Amino acid sequence: MFHLLVANEEWPDSGGSLLNSRIYIHPDDELGRSFFTNDGKLNITEVGRFPALLVTETGGNGTQYTKVAHITKIHQGSSTTTIHYIIDSSIPSISNKELEGYVTQIGISRNNLHHTHWRICDADLFKILLLNNQKSAIYPKYLMSMHLNAN
Repeated sequence: MFHLLVANEEWPDSGGSLLNSRIYIHPDDELGRSFFTNDGKLNITEVGRFPALLVTETGGNGTQYTKVAHITKIHQGSSTTTIHYIIDSSIPSISNKELEGYVTQIGISRNNLHHTHWRICDADLFKILLLNNQKSAIYPKYLMSMHLNAN
């Protein structure tokens, strides 16, 4: 599982915000249920357990490259939620164009990369990135699949 955070503007280095109406995580959804406290607020302990993929909207303002981050703090206001995170610079960015090729693996449509929102994706982000970014590496495919299947 991972958080998909899409914004019209490029995500800043340590945090950003979005309207509460753009948070597509709900306590009555099967995937969203565990991310909320009893009083209906997002639970940073649960949210922080999963990586986040920060994406500038395709056609939005900013570089069209993703960043992998770990959410460290959330502040929910009456209309806006501020998200603090640490970007994992050890994971190379991928372009939005390349990310559009992964939508089936992620379980979203291309349209989800064209509007601001925050959702939970029921997919293994690191496995998707590894499988797709190893295509150009000189590494026999059967060895890579054996390694991934062993885990």
